[in-house]
Parts: sequence; C-alpha cells; structure tokens
Amino acid sequence: MNLNLRVFKEKQIIISNDLDGLVCAAFLSSHYKCQVVGVYTLENLWIAGNHLCKIDELLNFLKKCIFVDHDIFHPEILSIGHHILQWSKDLPAKEIFKKIINPNLEKNITFKNFNQKYPFATIHLLLSFHKGEVKFTQKKFLTLLLHIDSSFINAMKYQENALEWISWLEKTKEGPIHSIFKVLHRRSTCALLRDFEVLSKDFMLLGLKPRGQAVFSDPLKENRLIQKFYEYLREISGWYARFPLPEEFYKPWELERKSDKPTKKNFKKILKTKPFSYALISKGTKGLNYAYLHGHNH
Repeated sequence: MNLNLRVFKEKQIIISNDLDGLVCAAFLSSHYKCQVVGVYTLENLWIAGNHLCKIDELLNFLKKCIFVDHDIFHPEILSIGHHILQWSKDLPAKEIFKKIINPNLEKNITFKNFNQKYPFATIHLLLSFHKGEVKFTQKKFLTLLLHIDSSFINAMKYQENALEWISWLEKTKEGPIHSIFKVLHRRSTCALLRDFEVLSKDFMLLGLKPRGQAVFSDPLKENRLIQKFYEYLREISGWYARFPLPEEFYKPWELERKSDKPTKKNFKKILKTKPFSYALISKGTKGLNYAYLHGHNH
C-alpha cells in the first residue's frame, strides 16, 4: 500500500465521533490544512452550518469531501478507515472499493480470517504514510496514541498479529509511526501503566470518561467539551493549527442504522440494498453493522 497523503491537502473532511476521529482531524488540519465540515456518527450526519444544503444537493457536497475514520460504501465518495469489508476475497470483489483506503483491503483480510484484522487506529495509518517529521511536545502524547482505539490493549492481547501489522506499517521507513512503536521497546510495563494512569487522570479532569475513547453524539451540545479536549491535545502534541471542529452545525441528516448476525446470506442481502456505510465488526450476533442515508441511493 502506497498512500500519498497529498490527496488530503486542503480538503474538506468529515470525521468520526471519537478520539481517533478527533486526533486525525488535528493531524490533518495541522499538517495538510484540512477543514472539518462534518461529523458522521453512523446515526446522524452533522454538517457545518456554513455548508447548509438541500437534500438533493447533499450527495454532490459529500463527493467533494473525504470521510476520515469511516468506510463509506459509495463509488464517488473517498474515505479512509480500517474495518473489515469483505466476507471473502471474492465477496465482494475488491474492484468496488476504489474510493476506500483501508489496510484490510490491502492485505486481503476478510471475515474468514477475522483474527488477522488491522489492530490499530486510523491515526496510526496516517502517521505511517506521512512524509517528513512530526514533532510531539510531550511524551504524554505518545501514550494517547497508544490508547486510541485500545491499540496498546489489542497489541498485548494479539501480539503476533500486532507485530505483523507493525512490520507492515513500518515499511515506509520514513513515517513518524516509528516514534510510537519505539515506546513499546523502551518503556517497561510498569512505566507504561503509570503513563496510562496519568492519561486517565487527565481525561477525568477534562470531563471525559477516564479510560474511554471520548465518544460524543452531538457536536453542538458537546462542542465546549470537545474544544477543551483540543486545547489539551494542542498542549501535549505541539500541533498549533486552528481549531478544526466547527462551533455550529445545522440539524443533522438522520440515518437508519442496523445490525445483523454476520452470515454470508445476510451480508449478500445487505450489499444488494447499497448501504451508505457498513462494516463487519465482530463475530457476535450484531457483528454486521450498516447504515442508510435517507433520500440517497447509489
């Protein structure tokens, strides 16, 4: 996979509603001058107030944006995510994912080999393909990067798989992702636990769940909390771009979100209905998640 991040240069982006989406937004805003114009929560699509558009204009607007930390199942919308999207190597054929940047697609990881799926976050993927230096002001920021999407926990639980993916991410040999993984080599287990304890206390002082992923559902009601988190993020990262999340959003477009048991029959049926987004997130009874954006089909 040879991802040229220049595709993000000065683009409008729509992010996920959690820690990974927020940190990706900070990185892309600081280093590629991206502008956050929306938040996609799988249940609602929030669009910045200065980009108000009618339902029949929405799809054309979304075609000009990049969805970050999401896999959007539309042939004309670019997205970057890391969920499993294929049931098998032929279902569906990889050719239909031309607008999706996804490490599992690149390595042919499907539901059939679920335990080999990408174990890290979207921000790690972006950092691994960034050309040039990315400076971190405080060691605490590296702890945050290990915390996003429970990446450190995943690495400890599925060590062999994590090591294989680290090797794959480090193939670029130029990306700043090395700084993150060096922490795993240099820090003792006890020291890492102390680092995570400090991070948890910081989250609690910010008003966030101490060991959570900063998930938010309403960027209007929770905007002040998110801005407070960004001030903290700026302090520990040294990324001093303008605040990337808009302060005003208009009423969101509602989505119909569903979950089903991940079976081949269910998967094929859902593909035929052309959802706006979907993902095979687990082998459990609700492991097949998907959503429809009302008013639009492919």
